[in-house]
Parts: sequence; C-alpha cells; structure tokens
Amino acid sequence: MAGDVGDEGPVAVPLLAGAQPDFVAAQTAAFTADFGLDGVMPGNQFGLVGFWHPDNAPPLTPERSAGVERFFLRLRAALGERLVHWMDTYWRAEVERSAWGMTDAAYHSLDAILVSTFAVLVERTEIVPNLLSKAALGGPRPLLGLDFVDPWYWYRTYLDDRRTYLYQREVLAGHAASVAGVSFFANDTFGHVVPQAELAATLEVVRGLTPAGRTPS
Repeated sequence: MAGDVGDEGPVAVPLLAGAQPDFVAAQTAAFTADFGLDGVMPGNQFGLVGFWHPDNAPPLTPERSAGVERFFLRLRAALGERLVHWMDTYWRAEVERSAWGMTDAAYHSLDAILVSTFAVLVERTEIVPNLLSKAALGGPRPLLGLDFVDPWYWYRTYLDDRRTYLYQREVLAGHAASVAGVSFFANDTFGHVVPQAELAATLEVVRGLTPAGRTPS
C-alpha cells in the first residue's frame, strides 16, 4: 500500500490488485539495480492496506491476505539476493495477521523487520510484545528502532518524552537476545543531529549486550 496522512487522518491507497504487485516489485528491482543498492527498506508497513492502527484496516478477506502474500513474494523474487528490511512494524505479529492479513510466507520473505518505538504512534506496552513476536518468527532479523528524534515531526523524544526514551534502553538491556540490531533517524525535522552524549549512552548499552557474533547496525 501507499499511505499519506491528510487533514482527515491516515488515507490508505490500495496497491495489491491485479498486476500491481508485479509492477511495484519489478520497478523496485530495477531501481536498486540501476543505483547499485544493497536492498530496500519499505516504510510505514508498506505492502499492507490501512496502516498504523488496526482500526484503520479494512475488513480482512482471503483475497486480501493472498494479495499481501503475493506482493511480498514477488518483491523477494524480483530483488533476488538484495536485502528487504521491512520498516515500521508497530504491532505484534498476531495483530498484523488478524488485522492486515500478513502471512508466514510474507514474513519469511524478509531479511529483517524494524520494530518501531516512535513515541507518537506506538504504545509503550506494545514494544516488547512486538519485538518478541518478531523474534519468534525464526526468519527475519528483528531490529529495534531507537527513537531519539524524527525528521517528520517537531518533537524530540530524548527531550520531550524521557520516559519512553529511557525505556528503549531498558528493552535493550532486558531483551538483548531478541535484538539483532538497531536503527534510528540521525536528525530531527530542523536538521539537528542526535547529540553525541545521547548516542554514546545508548551505544554503551548496545555494546555491552550484543551477543557474540552480532554487530550493532
């Protein structure tokens, strides 16, 4: 799916009808090949219809679930050995299955899944269940998104929501075995980069808890 947030809230634009999955997969593969990229990171639950909150999802049908699976499998086939890191998963796997029609085959077509912690979108109580559900898939590497700042919004989590910000370190400390890497935005909407002191404090947690053989990314 493609999605935008308009004056009336999230607007879902269906992308999974007919030959559209094949077209998107082919265009994505051509783009990555032309630019010599290692892979892609589809954002905002790309591939699902009605994003962010389960209430935004249209009624689930077998056809919709089959369309979701078709998209991810076609994308995997088109990209070959190139990486597909699925960005912005806000809910545990069972919710993504029941609300949006995600399938096991679709999950296993991915190389990594980014478990988002964005303060404006994600309930704090959902972060650990989401992370553990993605680790339990036994396929794609679960990456934990660290929310310092966001280039799309004015807020800065490390200043404006310290409780959520510090909780991310608690998650790293308590569930290191389920985290294969981390990801974060480097700058806020004003172009200011994450302060070195905040990066250093979090990096110490990552370095101290990274299992042998894994490299923080």
